[in-house]
Amino acid sequence: KNERQTAGKGWFDMKAVEYTPELRREMRMLKLRGAYDPKRFYKNADTTKLPTHFQIGTVVGGATDFYSARLAKRDQKQSLAEEILHDKDIERVRRGRFAKIQENNAGSMGRKAKRRLGGRERGNSFHKKQKP
Repeated sequence: KNERQTAGKGWFDMKAVEYTPELRREMRMLKLRGAYDPKRFYKNADTTKLPTHFQIGTVVGGATDFYSARLAKRDQKQSLAEEILHDKDIERVRRGRFAKIQENNAGSMGRKAKRRLGGRERGNSFHKKQKP
């Protein structure tokens, strides 16, 4: 690979990041955030590749936001994935989508069930499977 080790002088020589499985999951969640938040529009990412040069930080709330804009200790999670899993609004949307998919697929029989019944009939009746 011929990747740059830093982002360049214009970016203060930001170093390239080594991906761990947790970091890769977090970046995928950020890329797919339009899927779990249907009310908000996010501009499409112009590439499917994950970025190589970035930094991750922690948001620290100020003293003025103590009552208005802070999360309670029990609502603070270690990662973005955990926050999304425990968000009630996103869970409601996710359950609604799942119920809609289940409702659409309710009348059709799955592939496994068809195989258990012997599969579909192919060709003419001469080549039907003979049941013992």
